[in-house]
Amino acid sequence: MRNLAWLICIIVPASLASGQALLTAYRADPAPVIDGTLDDPCWQAAGVASRFLSANAVNTLPGEQTHVQVAWDDANLYVGVEAFEALLEPRLNMLHRVTAERTGRDARVFSDDCIELFLQPTDAAYYHFAANSGTGTYEGIGTGSDWDCEWQCIAKRGTRSYILEIAIPLADLGGKPEGTWAANVTRTRPQAKEYSSWSGLQGAFHQPEAFGVLRFADSGPALKAVAVSCREEFCEFTATLAGVANDASAFEGAVSLDNEATVGRATGPGTHRVIAALSEAVRTAGRYTVTYSLLQGDEVLLRSAPLEKAVAAGTVALALGTRNATARVTLNGAEVSLADGEATLRLGDGMNVLAIQADATGDAPRVLPALAMNGRPLPVRWMARGDKPEDGWQTGLQTQDWGPASVDPQGLWAIEDGEKTCLRAGLFVGKPQPQLFPKTGVFYMPRGSKQLMRLYVHTAPEVPSEGYRMVVEVPEGLTFVAADPISGGAPPDVTLAEGFDDDGRRMSRYNVTYDLMPGQGMELSMRWGDAAGATLTYQADDRRRRDLRLAPHVYGPEGATGRHQRAPTGDQVAEPRDRRDLLGGQSRVPRKGQRRESAEDGDLR
Repeated sequence: MRNLAWLICIIVPASLASGQALLTAYRADPAPVIDGTLDDPCWQAAGVASRFLSANAVNTLPGEQTHVQVAWDDANLYVGVEAFEALLEPRLNMLHRVTAERTGRDARVFSDDCIELFLQPTDAAYYHFAANSGTGTYEGIGTGSDWDCEWQCIAKRGTRSYILEIAIPLADLGGKPEGTWAANVTRTRPQAKEYSSWSGLQGAFHQPEAFGVLRFADSGPALKAVAVSCREEFCEFTATLAGVANDASAFEGAVSLDNEATVGRATGPGTHRVIAALSEAVRTAGRYTVTYSLLQGDEVLLRSAPLEKAVAAGTVALALGTRNATARVTLNGAEVSLADGEATLRLGDGMNVLAIQADATGDAPRVLPALAMNGRPLPVRWMARGDKPEDGWQTGLQTQDWGPASVDPQGLWAIEDGEKTCLRAGLFVGKPQPQLFPKTGVFYMPRGSKQLMRLYVHTAPEVPSEGYRMVVEVPEGLTFVAADPISGGAPPDVTLAEGFDDDGRRMSRYNVTYDLMPGQGMELSMRWGDAAGATLTYQADDRRRRDLRLAPHVYGPEGATGRHQRAPTGDQVAEPRDRRDLLGGQSRVPRKGQRRESAEDGDLR
């Protein structure tokens, strides 16, 4: 049965919709057969913790998800884990990247794709279990390995995921299946340098204070895997209530900001789709937190870790002051309604054009526009002209015949004593992309050390680069300096601007000005193809890798001169004499018809 609960929006205190990740384990009757398949009755009745969060990128979902189920009886705690992995599809020929090289007991599986289980039944030290998708297992107490437990773990690989089925003797854990335990399940995907966690902790896995909560009950409703899709106006949650769900069983999806939440709610067994609308306060703040929960009456049985998200596209607050002038504002050609000189601008993806047309009503006219995002000033570069612009000026960013607006403390105007001024600025909203290299959202820097980071600028091609600057905000105590030039230009000029407070943390703001903005580079890639022209993949074999030789040849387009040699016709090719050719050196290229077979020159192993 599919139940639809559209726009059932309830405003509740945010504390009811957020908190620690929580999972309730039900009694297994009968006990599961530990064989690496999750088809036993206890797994059908168990809830699924289905949304892991990235541990190495703040407020981010990992590329591959992991599902966890827990059950118990008087003898054992049972854990079923399904780790999804697209590279297990045989047709991709990528099985070697999902490593399970460590084997046997007490194996250091942490360099493999592996699952780690942390259990803390009491206030004493926590227990640590780990396993890969092969036969490698590990157990310890805290960060130490001097502890043995006769636990069972059977792994089985499929074509879309691998499964771990686990049984741990309760007697070895020193706890009983009652009350609440601190617990967490984490995953390492070395092939993607990705770390994720059910509890949503950040950084190192060994943080018992950041674990989630494991509860115990004889039976109850089960919430299966939840799908969450957030759009500009609302978040949609789709889930199935199973087990012994009844009319008192409820599924809730929540969008919260500070002390209030909007909740979509559905009750009873079946598949439900609920909607939680993004409130005006959320769209103005530009951020919100997403959670979902399973309840039986007033009791919470399952809860996801909170995930903070940004509002799709962006929301900017505009305040417009005038002196001896009237002004009309448009965004992407649509008129903006001002109330007491203020408006909320909803930006779409890509380039947004904010335009102001002002007419003088007295001497020394001025307009003073101010923009802010998330409560912080948003610096904008205004272009101006004092006559009637070309058609389409309110929707495009042509720069011909436009100049920078002159700025004084009283505001902006194109020509002193002019009767008219037109102002225009571009507000670009890019799709979520990595902003730093290395591509991670979290850096751990020892005090007194230095970290080289490259900042990416994601802008539209039509954005003029001259006169723009990059704004870098870092916690106070870190110093941002320019390390090297970009694209052959001079090193960027870095100046320290004003500081500000962000949720109680003192921040420093740096303005970075380039003479040449960061541009695009070149990517050299290779594909394998058959005689019919179809592209193929290549399965590398560890025993043959040392015999693999790759000799790339880079040729410029027709008529190009300089460091690249145009490809000759026919079957003969010109190859670089040594590695310097690939790196822009000045070595000579062999004449047409000559080949170099040496594995020492020009080959990449």
